[in-house]
Amino acid sequence: KNLFRIHNLKHEKSKCNICGRLMRRDNLRKHVLIHTADPAVCSICGATFKNFEGLRTHNFHYHKHTANQYICEECGKSFRTKYNFLLHQKKVHLGLKNFKCSICGKAFFTNKSLLKHGRMTHEKQRPYVCEYCGTGFSSSYALRTHKRKHTNEKPFVCEHCFEGFRQRVSLRSHLKSKHGIEEAKEFICKTCEKGFATNWALSIHQRLHETKKCEICSENFAGDEYLANHLTEVHQLEVEIKQES
Repeated sequence: KNLFRIHNLKHEKSKCNICGRLMRRDNLRKHVLIHTADPAVCSICGATFKNFEGLRTHNFHYHKHTANQYICEECGKSFRTKYNFLLHQKKVHLGLKNFKCSICGKAFFTNKSLLKHGRMTHEKQRPYVCEYCGTGFSSSYALRTHKRKHTNEKPFVCEHCFEGFRQRVSLRSHLKSKHGIEEAKEFICKTCEKGFATNWALSIHQRLHETKKCEICSENFAGDEYLANHLTEVHQLEVEIKQES
């Protein structure tokens, strides 16, 4: 009887907390991945898919006979366009940031990123506007995250209890406090030895060690020279830069 009852549980319908769809309980966990898995991007044409299954189907139908002609000798990764190939080399293997902001000194891999930085950071442009409340944001990602407050969308779901969250960081906190699960912090800061779960989080943290902060308006700069220029031009303060002996 117990085995029969356990078997019947598989056929009971459960509801997805994100989209409300009803399905068999044993299919729910796989279905949740459609909402929570990171998007997969086609390296050939840039098309974006909800998961790698969609990307594989796309490649089979559209790029089955397409050969990537630019191959990185360092890691073997291939690219269809020369632009993406050179950008990969700059970011991953060379670390070349040739485009520097004349205001704060921050450097970027591409001129496009530099121009975007100028518009968003120094000109304070907020082109991404919420259709519900009119609040502006500097990026589509920030707007998308904000809109979840209005729609109550919770795309990050705990695979243990199926509770949903608006942001991934909230899911991480939930896993740690409720289930005792914490992501491995394999990326260590060489300056302060603090650990992080992703290389991206580490790179954001390292900016704290590399930048100089204006104590008046809290804006960050790449060095003393840029901070001094900012204090002089924006806050009308006379500042002397200490020369290293």
